[in-house]
Amino acid sequence: MSFSIPLKRAIEVDKFTVGQKAINFAVVENYMNIPFSMVITTEAFDEFVTYNQLGPELDWFKKATNLQDKVASFERLVTHFKNSQFPQYVVDALQECYELVSLDTNNLHNLSVKNQSQGLLMLTRSLNQDEDLASTPKTFFTKETFKQFIETIKKAYISAFTPDAVLQEDSKIAVIVSRVPALKTTIETEYDLNKSKIYVRTYYGFPDFSEVVEKDEFIVNGEFLKIEKSGIQSQKRASVFDSTKNMLSVGEFKQENSSQNVADSVILEVARLTKTISKTMGASFVRARFFAAERIECVDIDCIFGETDFEEKTIEETVVEDSKIDLDSLGVKLDSFEKKEKLHENINEFEFKNFLEALKMFMEKYKSKELASSVPILVRSLEQPNKNSIHQSLEICKEIISNFNEDEE
Repeated sequence: MSFSIPLKRAIEVDKFTVGQKAINFAVVENYMNIPFSMVITTEAFDEFVTYNQLGPELDWFKKATNLQDKVASFERLVTHFKNSQFPQYVVDALQECYELVSLDTNNLHNLSVKNQSQGLLMLTRSLNQDEDLASTPKTFFTKETFKQFIETIKKAYISAFTPDAVLQEDSKIAVIVSRVPALKTTIETEYDLNKSKIYVRTYYGFPDFSEVVEKDEFIVNGEFLKIEKSGIQSQKRASVFDSTKNMLSVGEFKQENSSQNVADSVILEVARLTKTISKTMGASFVRARFFAAERIECVDIDCIFGETDFEEKTIEETVVEDSKIDLDSLGVKLDSFEKKEKLHENINEFEFKNFLEALKMFMEKYKSKELASSVPILVRSLEQPNKNSIHQSLEICKEIISNFNEDEE
């Protein structure tokens, strides 16, 4: 009896042991980077239920037919799960799992004191059935102690029994445990094979399950892997890990700029990886999540097989097309900026963002070899713009126009 196994071995067993999500990860592991992970098998859940005599409570929940009974049953389950314990032989196996994932086995060659510090762990439930994509959060984070790790496992268990859950009679729960990399940016994707569109959202910080964090949005053509539309927002909030509560929470993000100014190449790469997941799994709809820091790592996969009825999404396109750029009007705005103490006091935020995106897009698209080194620096400076950076960018745009005119003559 195995209570935990490496994720890469999940493909060797069935979904009744590790759940469907773990198998999905094991299948695509050969095609993309995935954090080192272990799977706490459904056998650990079975032992937890048996040891604490929770069977009758689970049966009552599964048989509840109306919302009132579901809510009452769920509240009872929460209390029972919190007060229940794993048998010692399961605790010993979970301790080994905890230590293996915490060690960061991808970097054993560099075991400095700094790198040996406890990393953040991500726990994701994995059921032996396909889950509703709109279901309650199934991912939890923990740090610091083994005791908190155990409590977070129980949170992952109870998350499968919320009142809106649709569980089969033989439902079993496994938990994927992953070591979170040095996270900088979260990237979420959705791919509908029938519409051949890939929707990408990027933002600084940890996953935003509250849906209140501002995100940059992109629509990628699934056939040609080309960005068709972009919506850039000023990120004012971010999801962070609250160590006092041992959970994620949303806080103020002081850098009021575009999420991370994620390069087009990164957007297209995660779009390609999402298509790869669809092809490898034979899925008609894929929802995935990636963490981007030193490299891009896939950390969550949900698939639907067969027909889908998802509505096509639209985003507000705030990036100005280069054909609409009027340098004369930009110059007028620059003059008006210099007459004000605040950089964009006299225009609204939407116009200001359009103005900055126009400068960036024009410079990047039409830069000459002579300007190749200076343009990227100016583009980055516009993430936190001031009069000087805007003035320099405008001068570059005028120089590009002047060069075009000379070439035509």
